[in-house]
Amino acid sequence: MKIDRVIKNQLTGTAAVTALLGRRIFPVIAPASTQTPYAVYTLVSEITEHALSGDSAEVSALYQVSVFDEDYNDAKAGADAIRAVLQNFSGTMGGGGGITVGRCFFVQETNGGYDPTGKQLQVILEFDFKYTRV
Repeated sequence: MKIDRVIKNQLTGTAAVTALLGRRIFPVIAPASTQTPYAVYTLVSEITEHALSGDSAEVSALYQVSVFDEDYNDAKAGADAIRAVLQNFSGTMGGGGGITVGRCFFVQETNGGYDPTGKQLQVILEFDFKYTRV
């Protein structure tokens, strides 16, 4: 299973997240008609650790998770729920057949501003996932 799939499984499998976002968590972009609030996760970069003997299976993947809503407090609540699930996570992520994550580090939180077209506010989180590629 790929890391992007286990991130979604981990979030949609957590009651605190689904209570706020439902199952509205999407890779890269949400469908145009998606009801708020919702989250989108995007790979920013993926770096494989190197050794003199060649590439290893150790990976550092930086993901951005953005939560969108018409109300800032609701977007922030969704972001806080996601952060509580992912920050400092260590173990098998994504349930059966998931990936063993050595550690998920919280990097930063920023406000993504306001989209006047969709009338949505955005809270952006960044996480660095350290895991072994299978």
